[in-house]
Amino acid sequence: CEYYRSLNDPCNPYKTPSGCSSTFTCDNSTATCQCPPSTYFDGEECLSYSSNLQPCYDASSCLPYSLLICSWGLCQCDERYYYWSESTSKCVYPKKATYNSTCDYYATCESDFGLRCINGQCLCEVNSYWTPGNYCDFQSQYGEQCSTAPCLGNTGLICSSNTSMCTCPQFYYWDNYVCQYQRAYTGFCVFDYWCRQDLGLQCRNFTCTCSLCTTCFWDGVRCRDCPTSWEIVVSNGTMQPRIYCYVKVDSYVNWNASVLACSTAATSFFGTRSHLVYINDLQELTDVSVFATNQYYDIFIGHTNAYNYSQWFLSNGTLSPPL
Repeated sequence: CEYYRSLNDPCNPYKTPSGCSSTFTCDNSTATCQCPPSTYFDGEECLSYSSNLQPCYDASSCLPYSLLICSWGLCQCDERYYYWSESTSKCVYPKKATYNSTCDYYATCESDFGLRCINGQCLCEVNSYWTPGNYCDFQSQYGEQCSTAPCLGNTGLICSSNTSMCTCPQFYYWDNYVCQYQRAYTGFCVFDYWCRQDLGLQCRNFTCTCSLCTTCFWDGVRCRDCPTSWEIVVSNGTMQPRIYCYVKVDSYVNWNASVLACSTAATSFFGTRSHLVYINDLQELTDVSVFATNQYYDIFIGHTNAYNYSQWFLSNGTLSPPL
């Protein structure tokens, strides 16, 4: 009886058993005990070589002729210069620096240029773009130039044709992340620019409201200031300064009858059943009468005469000229 042979011990390749322990095979060319192909001896037994990103003790345990190095306990390519190719099972030089070139591994693309392997292509990361200088750069944010760089995607930003700066579209504001639509009347707000300032709205107590003046109010479309010469007729029939109430009727009525009609139909600010109409001059009165005859507004103090021409009571109780 004799002991089984270990690594590099002589053996007989033409005899069974050859004399090598079960870990080794007898090499025909050298007649010595060796580890099988694709394995290495770790001092105790034959182990398979480690491929890319597999555990290692030193470079000798990594796949031979692959240019893999053992770094931080893993076989890997030196990512400063190489990338791992699954098809050839070796580290390949140089990295791919061409935008849109194919890739099969995250380190395939040249990271110094900002490229990453995304869905099998070397692309720029989210919120960056490929520049004419052949590198990835960040997209422009709010208030930054966009003459050479696109505005940040998925934010609603547009490139202003007047200033070549990234900005929000009309009726939107920037909340430091995306463009938000400006709030309408009674909408929640923190700053004035959250509200439709073009309609006269301002932010007061976290609400978009008409607060440009003490007599401003919402007319259903925008903030309006009551003309000083007008009066308002409230539900109890009394008149207060600032607004005049006009009620459209289908036959001639006098001032008192008109006031009665207005006070009957109207509630606070004439309620949901009515609309306030602001008339500054005869031309505007003419324009309003067109809407009135088309029943665009439902509450006026006034009348149509026998010839079906609209006439209106003015602030002193007299009739306007026929329209």
